[in-house]
Amino acid sequence: MSDSLFHTNLKQKTHTFVMLVYDITEHFPKTELYGVSSQMQRASLSILLNYVEGYARFKPKVKLNFLKYPMVQRKNVSIYFF
Repeated sequence: MSDSLFHTNLKQKTHTFVMLVYDITEHFPKTELYGVSSQMQRASLSILLNYVEGYARFKPKVKLNFLKYPMVQRKNVSIYFF
């Protein structure tokens, strides 16, 4: 798989994940608007944004550092689901 195709597929999957989280949290109680639902939305969006920013970096160590952030955010979001 080429680097460009991998990037496109991963970006598409992370976008789908963000939209899924937003759809799910839309049905949370209004009392959670500024609590859990907000945290889940911000964390899921952070996954996508950090991945895209990391992919745009040229220095390998800096790129790798940015690509570690989404893994941590994914764990944060998954805690709420399980």
